[in-house]
Amino acid sequence: MPQAQPAERKYVAFISYRHKPADIAWAKWLHDEIERFVVPDSLVQQGHPKRLRPVFRDQEDLPVDANLSKSLETALEGSGCLIVVCSPRTPESVWVRQEIERFRALGRGDRILAVLIEGEPDQSFPEPLRFVDREVVTQAGERVVIRDRVEPLAADVRPGGGQEASTKVRNRKALVRVVAAILGVGFDELWQREARRRRRVMQTWIASVAAVMLAMAGLTGVAVWQRGVAKEQEQLAKANEREAVAAGERALERLIFTEAGSRADANPAIMRLILRELPAALRTELPASTRDKWLKNSDDQLRLRLRGHEGLVTAVAWSPNGTSLATGGRDGRVLLWEIATLASPSVVTQHRGEISALEWSSQGNVLATSCINGLVKIIRTDSMEIKQVDIGEPVTSLNMSKDGTFLCITSTLNSRGESRISISEVSEFGNGRSGYGAIAGGARWCPVSQRVLVLPNNGGNAFIVDMRQPDSSMVPLEAPDPLAWFAGAEWSPNAQFIASASYDNVTRVWRAHGEQAVQELPEVLDNDNYTKVPVRDVSWRYDSEYLALYARYSGKAVIVWDMESGQPYSISFEDQLRDVAWQPLGDKLLILTDDGVMSLWDSVTRALQWTKNVGDVGSFSWSPDGTQFVTTLSDGTVCIWSTGGYPEPKVVGLQVDSEVGTSGLEYSPDGRYLAEAFGDGRFRVLSTDDWSIVYAYDYGMWIADMSWSPGGNLIAIAGGKNTIEIIDPITKRDPTVFGSRRDLAGSIDAIAWSPCGDYIASAANDRNVMIWQVGARDVVIKNVVMEDQVHDLSWGEGGKKLIVAAGNRVCEIDLQGAGGGSRILDVHNDVVTSVSWSESSGYVVSSAKDGVVSVVEPSDQSFNQRFVFDWRALPYSHMREIDSVAWSPDGKRVIAGSKDRIARVWSLVDSRPCIELRGHDKWVDAVAWSPDGNEVATATGHRGVRIWIVDWHNIRRMLWHSTGAYLFAQERIDILGETPAEASANEAIDRAWVAELVAAKREGRPLPEPPVTPRRR
Repeated sequence: MPQAQPAERKYVAFISYRHKPADIAWAKWLHDEIERFVVPDSLVQQGHPKRLRPVFRDQEDLPVDANLSKSLETALEGSGCLIVVCSPRTPESVWVRQEIERFRALGRGDRILAVLIEGEPDQSFPEPLRFVDREVVTQAGERVVIRDRVEPLAADVRPGGGQEASTKVRNRKALVRVVAAILGVGFDELWQREARRRRRVMQTWIASVAAVMLAMAGLTGVAVWQRGVAKEQEQLAKANEREAVAAGERALERLIFTEAGSRADANPAIMRLILRELPAALRTELPASTRDKWLKNSDDQLRLRLRGHEGLVTAVAWSPNGTSLATGGRDGRVLLWEIATLASPSVVTQHRGEISALEWSSQGNVLATSCINGLVKIIRTDSMEIKQVDIGEPVTSLNMSKDGTFLCITSTLNSRGESRISISEVSEFGNGRSGYGAIAGGARWCPVSQRVLVLPNNGGNAFIVDMRQPDSSMVPLEAPDPLAWFAGAEWSPNAQFIASASYDNVTRVWRAHGEQAVQELPEVLDNDNYTKVPVRDVSWRYDSEYLALYARYSGKAVIVWDMESGQPYSISFEDQLRDVAWQPLGDKLLILTDDGVMSLWDSVTRALQWTKNVGDVGSFSWSPDGTQFVTTLSDGTVCIWSTGGYPEPKVVGLQVDSEVGTSGLEYSPDGRYLAEAFGDGRFRVLSTDDWSIVYAYDYGMWIADMSWSPGGNLIAIAGGKNTIEIIDPITKRDPTVFGSRRDLAGSIDAIAWSPCGDYIASAANDRNVMIWQVGARDVVIKNVVMEDQVHDLSWGEGGKKLIVAAGNRVCEIDLQGAGGGSRILDVHNDVVTSVSWSESSGYVVSSAKDGVVSVVEPSDQSFNQRFVFDWRALPYSHMREIDSVAWSPDGKRVIAGSKDRIARVWSLVDSRPCIELRGHDKWVDAVAWSPDGNEVATATGHRGVRIWIVDWHNIRRMLWHSTGAYLFAQERIDILGETPAEASANEAIDRAWVAELVAAKREGRPLPEPPVTPRRR
């Protein structure tokens, strides 16, 4: 009869084992086989359960010197028996020993069963399993503890240990022996019952096979006859399948691109890049709102490169709605680009000479063009009707009134720079009528009316003309001094004021009705030589609250006046200014210098947001909505840029007021957590799901380095206390501390966990590199003394080698060699700050204080240098020291953080940065790459961690996941880790759902729910 089980018993058995690969595998096998075992019916009729469930097996790799957790004690108390998996590694486990002692204390010593998987019993059985202590009282009244040797119940699965030649039979007998102990019955009785059950199953199987063979014999003749027909049908079916798959993928692609645009969480940068690769036939099917959203909200720095002109592009103009771009070049052609669809450009017109100016009407239905030889054309873009007038003088600019009624043409009279303006009604253009003409330097239209500000040619007064009555409405703007010539002027966006710059270096603000200047802005001195800044032009912000003053083609500073407070802000540059333009409806100011550097300045934060050397820029122009701008380069390329200039980061975590910076930043191997260590001793772990802080700890002194265990559940930190502490951020147990040695002269500066998880390498500032065995306190299995102080180290070749940054050199230590020999890479001229090995590519990357990042390929003979990323070659980088480098998971890219407050992602394809991550308030102390390669984290230690999306290479795959569509079988294997059989089955399920989804959308039926198959996290 079965033994009575207490009512509180929750588990039939508790499996205790050492957390090593072989022991874990056998524990899992026992767990699965016991729960799968079917108790014979004859025993079930006696009161035994049909299934032995549940069996308890812990899932966590726990610290070696902690006490049993409450959950484990509860599981032991609620278990009917204890199964101990025994190997030569088991006696070293404190956990297994505590679990056996606790189970004996419960009075269940006779319910302990050993399963011997390796070694001999004396070396594999833990001491509490072989001996039992009991207390006796001697005749003298003394209490004495006597240790009795016991022979535990044991099942043997060792090869030859069970005397069976067949592994299958040996393992089955061991399982039956374990089950018999759980049930409380004899082994022979249960084995005989099991043998009878197997014989009945075999007989049933043989009878079934015989019946199937008879049926197959009868069908053989028919099969032979049908073979030819089947072959033809198979070929036809394959052809139909290929066509169906192609049609399904086209329908799926259309569905994906349509549905993705409507998702609020879809990444616009990914959307836009996919849009560029989308076939033209599908591109035209996308809703206009979707296209606009993808294009206008992109975080990409350089969105598009347009090539269509032969030679220099001399003029650009956005259409009022921002969907089209007109470009003119030295080849005399005017091209119209549809930015929304990215279609090939259309040729609007052809001039006989270089295009000098382009101008759109406010409605976007009229495009005015001019060339350097004096021909001006007005083209209706809806009907392509063209009117033209030959001015007879080189045309330099075109300006259309805001309502599109009048066109102002500025032409050059002579070599002395004198100009003429002529203003005509657009509707009467080409009929020989001119509404107004004057010798003047230029004209500026009022934003809200048909008034125009006419600037003098060389000295004299400016004046305002109302084009509704040009002969009687002239209002002068009288300069107070004959030398105060007007150099530039502009209406305020609210049309209430006019700002002017003059050659006496005084900036004046006038009322728009032409009265005396109401304000003169104080002169601004150059900080370098304390001379007056020669203001030659002005530009208003969209809200009329800020005014930018700059010296076109001379001077090195832009002065921004806050018109409300009357306070100026200065933006200085190293080269001469060339042009300045405010962002439409925005706070940013685009600045171009003569050396080809474009900068984006934020008037709210008063800081440069983006700077890039783009080369020889011919002209630039904002899009009407201010989300992008266009530049023309000397090589004939038209570039469209975003306003962000770099991927917009997500700042996570809490602000950390730490002046010492971040000393470590690393994702957990599964990507679920991000750990950050600070130089002042603080340490925290963030959840990547919601970026909340799941664990915080104070080391007590400065932390120098940190490293995740390969299993992803433990973190090692080290620093000024000269100790290594192993932290469990999930269970939050007390840290395991080791490494403090009296013979060490200094603190630990770098640590790294080995790929197998059994060792930790550390480097102290006394030049000692040590390898510690995890789990054995203060046991150093290898010690190498370097010639210079070690700043960083990394494991290589699966733990066979150690890469060390020591002084100005990178050393490779062979851990398998008898003498621990090393090789030296001598490519840096300054102190090496960081080093990392890529298991994917086999390369080693190192960085130094001189701003050089070197990538080398170790070989049998020497280090072969492959790439050099040199900060010194970047013209806009000033503080070039590199503090941290990290490999992408695929080993194809490197991210490095610098003291110039920029983190750069470099591609191994060439030696140029492919992405620049800007916006850090201090130098970048630490960088880390997410395990999936889609994100990088950067930290300065002052304002939290920044998370950047940097990987657009697997766009289609990422998008399919975001829209809920299917992944191909190979992608499911690569991304989700499914087996080939699971991937094939789940792909078929997903394909069927997508086909039903497409049909439902086409027929207007309710959309089916997505299948419940694993999705990428």
